[in-house]
Amino acid sequence: MSAAITSLRQQLNLSSLYGCAPQTWCMRCKPFGDAGNIYTLLTDALSTIVISTTRSSAPRLIIINTDNIRFDIIQGPFTFDDNFIVSPRKNTFQFLPNVPYEQASVSSLPHKQ
Repeated sequence: MSAAITSLRQQLNLSSLYGCAPQTWCMRCKPFGDAGNIYTLLTDALSTIVISTTRSSAPRLIIINTDNIRFDIIQGPFTFDDNFIVSPRKNTFQFLPNVPYEQASVSSLPHKQ
């Protein structure tokens, strides 16, 4: 069984190196907002990278589903396989241009009393 798994991992190139994580980012060991929290990393990355340079000065609201993150990023080599372990779902980004702040700032969710 181990040989079959090893062979399949090689066929799928799961050990292909994407890069190296300079530190560990965890889901629960650090509070949100802490530099070691994976959701803080995700927020910083999205607000920096997923913004068009032609609209970088425009106000924006980014909504993410934390369920897309399933595991910590561990310091050290980060492989194709680690990518699936940390975030197994395909992530897409949607863009709604020119939404007036008055509309974007109003929640349609029911308020708890």
